[in-house]
Order: sequence, then structure tokens, then C-alpha cells
Amino acid sequence: MDRIYYHWYDDPEQVRITINSSFVRDIVECEMAHCNAKNVVKFLTERGLGIVFHWIKQEQSTVNVGSLKRFCKAFNVDFKGLEESS
Repeated sequence: MDRIYYHWYDDPEQVRITINSSFVRDIVECEMAHCNAKNVVKFLTERGLGIVFHWIKQEQSTVNVGSLKRFCKAFNVDFKGLEESS
């Protein structure tokens, strides 16, 4: 018998989910270091991800699935990898 598992990335884009922001923060910090960027707001805004700044200021954040998918695509993060890190 096949099992069906729930995955956040299968939800409609407007659905809000709670994430642990540390994984997202680590990715942003790593990418900023790689690009030698100093201003996190400017770095994220230039990528159309200004909302992410609000996520990483908190330990946990409630986010739209669509925004989280855009974040993952912008930084080449596998959806499943993000799910496993939570």
C-alpha cells in the first residue's frame, strides 16, 4: 500500500506555514558572504525577497508558501532539503 505524505510545497501559494528561521538566516548569511554584501535589506530587496528580512529577525516566522518557494528558487534550495532541516 502506498503512503501519501504531506509536504509544505504541495500547498497552494497563499497558504501560511510556520518555519524555523535559522535555516533561512544561514542561507542568507552564506550568500551575502559569497557576494561580499554588507546590507541584508538591500541584498534581499535586490532579489525581490525583501519580505525575507522579516522572517530572519525572528526565531520562527509564519510565511506564505509562495514566498518560501521563491526564496528557495532564488538561492537554489531544494524544497525537500528545507523541509528536512525543520
